Amino acid sequence: MLPYLIAWCSNPHDLSDSQYSRREIQAADRQERMRNLAYSEAHRPEIVLFGLGDWILKSWSRARSIVLESEQLRQTSEFSLFLNTNFSDLIVVLQNVPYAILLRSPAASLGSLTLYRTSVQSLVYALRSLLATIRMAFQGIFLMSAFSAAMKLKPILQPDEDETVQYKSAQRGASIHVRGLSFTYPGCTEPALQNVSLDLEPGESLAVVGHNGSGKSTLAKILLRVIDFDKGTLMVNGVDIRRYNPDDYHHHLTAVFQGFSKFNFTIQKNVGLGNVDKINHRPTIEQAMRLAEANAMVDSLPSGLETKLQSPGFEPISYPGNNISLPHLHGLSGGEWQRIAIARAFMRATEPDVDLMVFDEPTSSLDPHAQNSIFDNIDKLSKSLDGERIKTVIYITHRLPTARRADKIAMMENGTITEFGTHQELMRKNAAYANLYRASIS
Repeated sequence: MLPYLIAWCSNPHDLSDSQYSRREIQAADRQERMRNLAYSEAHRPEIVLFGLGDWILKSWSRARSIVLESEQLRQTSEFSLFLNTNFSDLIVVLQNVPYAILLRSPAASLGSLTLYRTSVQSLVYALRSLLATIRMAFQGIFLMSAFSAAMKLKPILQPDEDETVQYKSAQRGASIHVRGLSFTYPGCTEPALQNVSLDLEPGESLAVVGHNGSGKSTLAKILLRVIDFDKGTLMVNGVDIRRYNPDDYHHHLTAVFQGFSKFNFTIQKNVGLGNVDKINHRPTIEQAMRLAEANAMVDSLPSGLETKLQSPGFEPISYPGNNISLPHLHGLSGGEWQRIAIARAFMRATEPDVDLMVFDEPTSSLDPHAQNSIFDNIDKLSKSLDGERIKTVIYITHRLPTARRADKIAMMENGTITEFGTHQELMRKNAAYANLYRASIS
């Protein structure tokens, strides 16, 4: 009876140790946030543009390893507790029945009883190992099948290897030539873009204006190579955009999307994801915040750059029975979030090999003074210290006075460009743009 008594006393019979540690809770929360990023269509444009796929996968993998390790330890502990309090007790009772029969025999000895007891225990351990091996084998087959299927997938925007052309930065901005561009969203009958044509030389700025639903944001996503187009040609630096590797092409771009992402991270990570290689480089992040006129806002927050932001539509995991809580999430207004998104774009805009900057309604929630300051900073970033144009800039806006800053203006209506030229040229035409401009300043 002594071995059973020792085994029973050495295993806890309460579940106090099953409480989750802070490390487990933080890892599970991080794993869920990464999973949310990977599957959320709302975050897809910025994940694609800023090349966050590898960072998400690595972050998820590290968190997943901690969660799995904790789950295995917990399952082993609970399984051992179950075996020791239930299954093992049953085995003891069953093997004691032959014990009683053997003890009635005059031929019974201590050696035969020990051999019998050891044989029963070996059989039990062998069955346990066999079940564990079978379970691991099935898991391995499933994972290898999933891996083999994933290796055969090819991204839609990825060109064939023999047609791929490496992007070469001109160090003076990207040239863009569009002819007959058309695109229809899946499931829609009416095209979002039809027969769009425009020319933009290196270092020029373009303002795209028009009413809601005229196709401005769709055109921006196609130029950024976030979605493909159906018909027409799009040449960037004299090369068909479909021949560029998307990851290579995106490395030379930066943008603010109209529906920009609000990540459930700290301010530092929300901004740093614009250049994930410098996500922990405080000087670059602080510079981006200053350019976005967001440094005063950050200084007013309780933890500065380490303030964790509350993202709409994401709820952190709760663990009943645990006294450990995750950090408080701080909410921001629409204008404050917009400054974060602009700072994220500026993280990459300061890089010398970025040729194209696209801003889709970047200051729609800001006051006129803040708008002017940010557009002044965009203008500075697009030029070298001696005033030479080094980056091409495209911004989409409903504010017509802002559009006057651009070298060229494209007026979009019903998915196509109806007017194209300078502000003075379009005003002389006295057509849709001139009417819209006069209405905006009256």
